[in-house]
Amino acid sequence: GFMNTRATPDDIRPYAERMKTSLAMVCNFTDGTKMNMENAVVSNGTGLVPEKRGMHGVTTNMKNALADFDHVLEGRGVVDYTLGGDFGGGVFVIGRSENYEFVGHYLDYLKMGPGPNFLFFRPYHLCHVETPLSVAEAVIYHEATLAPMGAPVAEVAAVAKRDLKPGDMLDGIGGYTCYGEIDKAENARDLLPMGLAENVRVNTAIKAGEPIPLSAVDLDPDNLVVRLRAEQEFLFSEQMQPVSA
Repeated sequence: GFMNTRATPDDIRPYAERMKTSLAMVCNFTDGTKMNMENAVVSNGTGLVPEKRGMHGVTTNMKNALADFDHVLEGRGVVDYTLGGDFGGGVFVIGRSENYEFVGHYLDYLKMGPGPNFLFFRPYHLCHVETPLSVAEAVIYHEATLAPMGAPVAEVAAVAKRDLKPGDMLDGIGGYTCYGEIDKAENARDLLPMGLAENVRVNTAIKAGEPIPLSAVDLDPDNLVVRLRAEQEFLFSEQMQPVSA
């Protein structure tokens, strides 16, 4: 419904207390970090990438979404999201087919419109039910709900919520100091991944709204998550090299 990238735990405290849930969780919903990370999972599982850092966040509703997303799509596959409108807690995908004879006219007949873009919408997501089912399917049937295709094609970089000065400590997801924005992997290669932005000290000044460079923080090489990230980069080092023209 809305997003405030500068939201802090103090801003959302009344709502979090009313819903009996954690401040960090509600704050990272509000500042967009969760949604950017979810879209990064989709991106790395499908090969679709954000058209720009942080995506567009198109203000629209179900009736007008196809027309309002037209300038974002332009025939390409991307990940993005809506603001406002009547989507509620639902999820949607826009599919495209240029073949009216074999695809389009069937969807037109089924009241999906004439195409070539078609909106598929599910009016809910039941995370408390769907998450344990996803875990059970992975453990019992060895079936992933969604798996990466290979080397990451998208990353979520940490962005300063406020002006940061040398010596400031980043407090991670749902905190006071930074939020996460998705970007193409090649654009985020020298930026701090949001997943590493906890208990990390800043060593240079960074303006609010600017992505945080890796060189601007002091990472602990013995931290487990930092080691795992280094291992991932080593495993995909050849695949992650830019392709020459």
